[in-house]
Amino acid sequence: MVRLQTESINWAIEALNTMPGIGRHSADAPAAIIGVEPQKGFGGYEKECSISHQGELTKGIDSMMEGMIMMIALLVLGAVILGGVMLYNLGVLSYLERYREFATMKVLGFGDGKIQNVMIEQNVWLSAVGILLGLPAGYGLLVYMLSTIPDSMDVPIYIRGISWIFSAAGTLALSWLISLAVSRKIPRINMVEALKAKE
Repeated sequence: MVRLQTESINWAIEALNTMPGIGRHSADAPAAIIGVEPQKGFGGYEKECSISHQGELTKGIDSMMEGMIMMIALLVLGAVILGGVMLYNLGVLSYLERYREFATMKVLGFGDGKIQNVMIEQNVWLSAVGILLGLPAGYGLLVYMLSTIPDSMDVPIYIRGISWIFSAAGTLALSWLISLAVSRKIPRINMVEALKAKE
């Protein structure tokens, strides 16, 4: 295998030397070879060429990928925390805005569990609508951001279907949990004070 690689490298260097327009300072001149150093050397490209071993390149790429995965995990964690805080604030705001309405429902005989279910369902449906609008909007933003990258860099967009499903399901689950936590305030509604309060 090594002999075959060496013969291929020697043949490539000889072919480059015989091609017109390929000079030592040409943009098409070889800069690196992956494999072993040829027996005859690099010919006229001793100063320009270098040897890169496949194992070392693989280790370098693996190390870079580990760093990228850790950075992406931190970004995802930050996004989950930020989304949770936003959903909680929106849930509390919705509860405060409908405080009198919930008190009226209690006066009319609705149980706490029924009112809690109404509040949770409303928040989950609003989250579902937000997901339907947010997924294509996020994809469009990603396409726009990558369109600003220079043409010398090729960054294809590939998002697996399972990623879309996990993101949507995770958002719905987080919305349901936060709505469940906020809805626990409903049994503590003071009907008299809520109905006496001014609009």
